[in-house]
Amino acid sequence: MANRRPRWTFVLQNATAEEREQIYKRVARCGRIYFSPEDCSCEEDRQKVLREWQRLIGDKILPAAHGTVWEGYARERLSDDWPHVRSIRDSLRLRFPYAYHSADIDREMSRLLAILEDDDKGVLERTAKKVSAKSDPIEDIHYLIVLSRLRAARSKEITWSTATALLALDAKLDARKANRDSNWPLRMIELHRELARKDPALNNAILADDAFGRPDHAIWTHAPGFDRKKAASVFLARAAKDRSYPWSARTCAVDRRIAR
Repeated sequence: MANRRPRWTFVLQNATAEEREQIYKRVARCGRIYFSPEDCSCEEDRQKVLREWQRLIGDKILPAAHGTVWEGYARERLSDDWPHVRSIRDSLRLRFPYAYHSADIDREMSRLLAILEDDDKGVLERTAKKVSAKSDPIEDIHYLIVLSRLRAARSKEITWSTATALLALDAKLDARKANRDSNWPLRMIELHRELARKDPALNNAILADDAFGRPDHAIWTHAPGFDRKKAASVFLARAAKDRSYPWSARTCAVDRRIAR
């Protein structure tokens, strides 16, 4: 059996103080060189830097994240006690979103911020702004996952924009004829539960939104504290006004739970 290459986190934990300082200087230099306004590097080089930064933060998936929506967004990572981790965090806070409008760079920068569970208010606000009425729903899902990992306090504006983004996903995906696999409901339920845990006002914002009530919105009723009785009344009111209302198994399940 071939020997496996040791993980970066293991190597770093056994690094000397001098080696740690060299790593910190290398990270800081990469941030200045590859993401400065004067930089002429190609996007591939910047992607390589971001991948290296991810390895230097932690390259092992968090065991609890296996098989969940956060599998690519949670790592067993080094703490901020490490100078190079603080340097990566500071560099990402300063440069996200990337000034030259690269969707790929923004995606990987935000993924790193999710892995770091960043708590900067500005990062939270800029991440929320990546989702709009015209944004791609696949990108929306990515940024909603990132939002679920960020730890800054939510403003009313962030709450409402998150609710709007969740409620728009089904229509956006349908408009693009995008397929949803069998794990879609479970992953979205996971995502919503974590977003609602970090934002206690989110469930009420979803219910208060005029858009709420399409059959696919039943997946947003599973979070703890969600007013399912009110949700059922909204579904029933929509169906009463529309004889062709497309009842789904999930909307029927919401109504059955209330009737018991």
